[in-house]
Amino acid sequence: MSIKFERNISFPGKIVLLDGVSGTGKTMIHRILDSYICNHPPKFSYTIEQICTSYYCNKLEKDAAISLLKLQSDQIKYDMQIGREINLRKNDLSSIFKSVKKFSYLKKLIENDGEFAVTKIQNHPKNIVLITHQLLGATQLFEDTFSDEFINLHAVRHPVYLFSHWSTYVPLLGSSVRDLTIWKNENGVILPWFFANSALHGNYKTLGDGDKTLACLIELVDGMVNHHIKSKNKQHYLAIEFEKFVLDPFEIITKIDKMIGSSQKTSINKILGEEKIPRSHINSGKSLPIYKRYGSNSYKSNLNHKDDYLAKLDFIKSQTSKLYFDRFKNSVSKYENLFGLWF
Repeated sequence: MSIKFERNISFPGKIVLLDGVSGTGKTMIHRILDSYICNHPPKFSYTIEQICTSYYCNKLEKDAAISLLKLQSDQIKYDMQIGREINLRKNDLSSIFKSVKKFSYLKKLIENDGEFAVTKIQNHPKNIVLITHQLLGATQLFEDTFSDEFINLHAVRHPVYLFSHWSTYVPLLGSSVRDLTIWKNENGVILPWFFANSALHGNYKTLGDGDKTLACLIELVDGMVNHHIKSKNKQHYLAIEFEKFVLDPFEIITKIDKMIGSSQKTSINKILGEEKIPRSHINSGKSLPIYKRYGSNSYKSNLNHKDDYLAKLDFIKSQTSKLYFDRFKNSVSKYENLFGLWF
């Protein structure tokens, strides 16, 4: 007997997906999204990432993937309404205590659940904001599942400025239990799921950390570019370029207003001020360890944007082989042809 999973009921409200390669500024952007009155607090969801990844890699049937994605989204809407599973860790960047709406979220902890909560969701629907890591083309499942109720915000950043961030993560990739990346076995070659060109990196495990970092970035940047080319003319899609956003955020914020269908926000100027936006230089951001590790707040007055860019490119060259550096430059060219430069 052949069965199919099905779910034909759902809570109202849009699904706002903030996706992008790690290091592209999603934590900064999520604070902007949190300020919208019509949005629930943004939430990281590895379960949703794993559903999308499994479907993308043909390991999950489409009916099952769609049903599971709907179930997860409805569960999140309900949990958000009653204050369940909100992040109470004070020092996390995604902590509820860093939200400008923290008191309204904390109030939900003592409100009734059950039908009382369901009625509130039905009568006063809010959008859920999901934050995911480098799903890129795998976000197609959201489009197939939610159609007009889906908003795809794609955080992008120049690849040269991602190297230091990824070089600190690559030693943990696949070797630490804290790494939640799905890996795949293609004819005996073990690679992260997002590697599309396994033949190009068949010796991945034997590479030095610098070349491993570039191998990951080559695959991710190519995926970033391909996703943008396929999606850029869709009404529900918006690329948020880190460099242009931190230098002048207002045009992008206006576009987000239009997509969400509301411009009502709480303390947007306070948030921009805390994030040091707009900035005179892309590196002059908040002084936090997680940001410092990939160059934020490292700007010195004797380095303009162009010189800073060239210095970082020279550093990457010094840490990697000529083969992988040349491949990386090819991916950088694809990115720059599409998004341009900010200087």
